Amino acid sequence: MKGSGASLRQMGAAYVVLQDFEGSATESGSPYEQLLVMAVLARTGISESFTPINITHLSEQLGTSKPTIRRVISAVDGELLEFEVKVIGTGRGRRVNTVRPTKWFMDRIQEVIDEEEN
Repeated sequence: MKGSGASLRQMGAAYVVLQDFEGSATESGSPYEQLLVMAVLARTGISESFTPINITHLSEQLGTSKPTIRRVISAVDGELLEFEVKVIGTGRGRRVNTVRPTKWFMDRIQEVIDEEEN
């Protein structure tokens, strides 16, 4: 098992932030959005660099369809997570979905951790 995912402390702090989050999307704060964000953080961790993520694996993990995952991604993209499609290789190459938490989200997670320590 890769040790690149978020720590239990980071996951707890992310959960606290998500409970108070009210985004601009119509479905923002829905259970699917919270589950997607937590699943992504569990896989990729809290990092400023983009990390590859597999949409099919996420849909299987969350027990839903790929179109639903894509709608949820659209709802949280730019507010909590940043998604980007990168092309690897020459010519048409291979398209890879990548993700990272937004700076705002990482800062809120760190604030919650710092508050717990004090």
